[in-house]
Amino acid sequence: MTTFAVSAAILAAAVGGVGYLVSTSDDSGGSRAAPIAGERTWSDLGRNHVTGGVTYPMTPPAGGDHDPGWQNCDRTIRK
Repeated sequence: MTTFAVSAAILAAAVGGVGYLVSTSDDSGGSRAAPIAGERTWSDLGRNHVTGGVTYPMTPPAGGDHDPGWQNCDRTIRK
């Protein structure tokens, strides 16, 4: 009987938690918090691997075409 009661309590807590999260989110799946002042977005950024230098339209770079190799901490590119 104790196992049943503990299992029921855990299930009720899980269902309640999920219900709370669903009720506090908007239709797009995000939270209802106010947007961050100065927040910007960019659309139609490339996602291709390229060779050579890349110039980004924003600082810091937030997306776009990029080198296929990871950058190491000493700024060398690992191929």
